[in-house]
Amino acid sequence: MKNHFSARLSTALLLAGLLCAAVGCGGDKGSSVDSKADNGNTAAVTEAATETLDERQSVSDDLPEKDYDGKTYRIMLREEYEYEFDVTETDGETINDAIYERNAEVAERFNITYDSTAYSAIWGQGIFNKAISNSVLAGDNAYDIVAGYMCDITPTITQGLYLNWYDIPNVNLEKPWWSELMVDAFTINDRVYMITGDLALSFWENMFGIAFNKGLLSSYDMEDLYTVVHEGRWTFDYMEEICRQISDDVNGDGTWDKTDMYGFASNPSTGIDAMKEAFGLHVTVKDKDGLPQFEVATDKCVEILDALSTFFDEKSGFMTEINMDTDAETMFIEDRALLLSIYFDVVENLRDMDTDFGIIPYPKWDENQASYGSTVRDNASVFLVPKTVDDPEFVGIITEALAAESYKSVVPAYYDVVLKTKASRDEDSAEMIDLIRDTIIIDFGYIHSTALNTVGHLFVQQVRAGTSNIVSAFKSAEKAAQKKLDAIVDFYYSEE
Repeated sequence: MKNHFSARLSTALLLAGLLCAAVGCGGDKGSSVDSKADNGNTAAVTEAATETLDERQSVSDDLPEKDYDGKTYRIMLREEYEYEFDVTETDGETINDAIYERNAEVAERFNITYDSTAYSAIWGQGIFNKAISNSVLAGDNAYDIVAGYMCDITPTITQGLYLNWYDIPNVNLEKPWWSELMVDAFTINDRVYMITGDLALSFWENMFGIAFNKGLLSSYDMEDLYTVVHEGRWTFDYMEEICRQISDDVNGDGTWDKTDMYGFASNPSTGIDAMKEAFGLHVTVKDKDGLPQFEVATDKCVEILDALSTFFDEKSGFMTEINMDTDAETMFIEDRALLLSIYFDVVENLRDMDTDFGIIPYPKWDENQASYGSTVRDNASVFLVPKTVDDPEFVGIITEALAAESYKSVVPAYYDVVLKTKASRDEDSAEMIDLIRDTIIIDFGYIHSTALNTVGHLFVQQVRAGTSNIVSAFKSAEKAAQKKLDAIVDFYYSEE
């Protein structure tokens, strides 16, 4: 599907829109701060939003002045995430208007237009990947940038379809709008082919955390969880203990299902996967030469799987059925779960919940763990440059400019206004969101799981099965997976 989009607005309009959203004006469904969430902090919210904008605006993108005389910047998008770029008009909705303004600022600054092409990118269907592969191999130079599905697009990298980001002029991967951890994790032999950061709203929407029900916490006379997190005591053992106190076969029929009470509720896929990073587990780690090596079936992993098996078997936690994420959300909203595994985009679904809730990171495995660990759901957008582009400098300048403007306008709109002031209900949750963002970990082996015989998903498979047989499971897959990992590494050392 082709779509041409452009925009012209002033920066002053965006600032006014952000501050308006912060104080509760406007007409979109989320523009007014709920009375239960406001807590009299409107002035502080407005000041915080202004300070955030000022700080971000002061960071220079160091780009040269260029006039491209109406040249078109061509973007290949996922249909499911067109909203990250393809915005043709303002509609009073905070994020839509911020993206519109970002596009307009860059278009006006460099005298360009935009053209987008969208394909479906549902997991495993291959439509998106086939489209980019066919385009590049045919040499048709159809796109300047590809915004793909993080975990699903990795098999296309070794087809040699993309340029090395380090070779793209005017892109500075050390700037704050790029994910430094992503760049570090995916750089091999001074090459990195896919990156992400503030240019992808989905990168922020898909960060994981835990929501907790303040009403239940109070009813059971439990300790303030913010204090527990701050003091470094928020561990799996602590979580297990409070969950055990909550869980109850409500109707006494001896059958535990989603109508009962649980300490922890989660989907059975990415919500469980996020425990790996939280507990300091890895699919791959880099050796002294900077090469990824498998670290799947460690003694620590077996110990953790044993603990999780007991945790779910004893009904301290509840895993929903595949593709039934909303069941866990419903349980939490109806006060039948103390804790809920969330990614940030889910927080908006909880806004109308009667009981107050807070947001904290996933727990550490134990108090010896140096820091909390968070991650991003694997369907966030990543950016790749087809090797068929005829003007890498143009691609670099416009991509860097869009990323910088996202950092300065789109992320503040989402993060400081929508998430912190509309959806989260207190200042402590906002601080916890900062903590989560600052501890994001991205695992090369996990994101490449589809290209590595799915070994990146052995952990969650074991949790679902209630077993800790990951040593034997990895042994069965290791030979084929190692061969594929070797092939990936060889590609990074091949002649370009």
